[in-house]
Amino acid sequence: PTPDLSVLVSDPVAPDYYFKRDTHWTPKGAAVSAARLGQMINGQDTSAMMESVNFSETYTEKGSLSDVAEKTCGPRPDADTVSAASFAQAGDAAALLANNDTQKSVALVGTSFSDRYQRDAYRVADALTFVLNAPVENFSVSGGDMVGAMEAFIRTGGANSGQYTTVVWEAPYTGPLTNISGLRQILGALQDTSTQSQTKIYSGQIETDWLQIKHAFHTGDYSGLRLETPGVSTGLMIIEAYTASGEKTRIKLVKSERVQPGDRSSVWTAALAAFPAPDIARIKVKLKAETPVQDLRIELIE
Repeated sequence: PTPDLSVLVSDPVAPDYYFKRDTHWTPKGAAVSAARLGQMINGQDTSAMMESVNFSETYTEKGSLSDVAEKTCGPRPDADTVSAASFAQAGDAAALLANNDTQKSVALVGTSFSDRYQRDAYRVADALTFVLNAPVENFSVSGGDMVGAMEAFIRTGGANSGQYTTVVWEAPYTGPLTNISGLRQILGALQDTSTQSQTKIYSGQIETDWLQIKHAFHTGDYSGLRLETPGVSTGLMIIEAYTASGEKTRIKLVKSERVQPGDRSSVWTAALAAFPAPDIARIKVKLKAETPVQDLRIELIE
């Protein structure tokens, strides 16, 4: 389920949805977005829900765009002071968190929108707790973009733990969930953690330039592509798959340095579902990383 947040453009809250001088949503923008999600999941009435939220508090954001303006023009614009929600009157949030073992749990997996200043400054988890009536555990990673937090959540066992009945995946307009390479990376991670069967197509060294591997296969016979770079867990992996006639499909896999070292993985995966050109004759691989890479193993996930 994906709530259509564009309808909020015509809502009275629209002028308060984003900060004037920052690219993030405001606490109110986060709250109404959570309410839209709650409406989609539980059929709740968004208007009635938001009427019970107290927006008497305030929040001041200095604004990342103010930094740009100051460096470029000299004077620094004033900080944005906006209304912020207080969810205390819901009454049961503390009880929900205290009885986490017996309640349905929600995992919030997102970006700086959901973990601003690494303390969830916009109270996104609180908003979700309020509208979904469930305790929320926040796995968001500031600067992790679309895939950083979600891949870490999957590879550290969160998706298979059985603890969470709902996973909320938040991604901003700057790295939207329509990013095909990102979707392939996340689906590939899910496939990789649920299967043990792989077919090796390469094992050896990789240099700074393109590595070309001639191996013919049909993407319909495999669920994904798996690459492993021992000792290297951040950077940009570029994969180009070619048909015999030269038709090319490019995939970009990203591993962010913002992800905590203990949550990183040296395994890179890409799902092959709905591949544009399924009959592959060869692939080319290039890794851009600060840490030198010497060893590479490439497999097809069956």
